[in-house]
Order: sequence, then C-alpha cells, then structure tokens
Amino acid sequence: DKVIRMYACECLHELESWYPGLLFPLLGEEWDIGRHPNAGVPDRSAEMHSVPQGQTLGKLVNDERSHISESYAKLFFITFQHFTESVVKEYLEHEPVMAEHMESMQVW
Repeated sequence: DKVIRMYACECLHELESWYPGLLFPLLGEEWDIGRHPNAGVPDRSAEMHSVPQGQTLGKLVNDERSHISESYAKLFFITFQHFTESVVKEYLEHEPVMAEHMESMQVW
C-alpha cells in the first residue's frame, strides 16, 4: 500500500510539473483566494470544492509517518510553488505599477 501511494505521488508530481495548476484543488479550501474581494484574481471556488473534505495535500503530509512522507512533501511543495507563482502573476497583471517596480528590481 505504501509503495503504491509513493509511486502515485511521484506520478502526480510529474503531472503537476507538466501541467502547473492541475493539483491546486488538492491544496484545500483555505487556499481559495478567489473569495477575497481585494485579491484581484478569478474565482476558483468551484475547483476547490471538488476535493473530499479533509483530503488535502497538507493533511496527507502531516499525517504520514513513514518513508513516503517525502513524496507527499515533494508533491505539496511543487503544487504550492505553482500556486504562488500563479497568484503573483495574476496580481501583477492587475497591478501594472507593481509589475514595473518588480521589473526594475530584476526579481524575475
């Protein structure tokens, strides 16, 4: 069972690598930035509610106590990285002044 879950995590990691954002719903409802009126990004609430209650990547990482926790953590962090990049990109598209400032700092 654990070996299968580890390989499943590795497969999901590859899918998230090739299709950034595919696993955003697995982050859970607390990552739903669309419900904040000042966020300036599209509403993703329909996507976020497609995951069974309590089955989030964060919970799986915290609950796993065996050697496969590394696979869960790796999957969580690549999904979190893509989520963060998406939020920053969407914010900068709506805030051109901030985008110019970021370019002048050569953050990219």
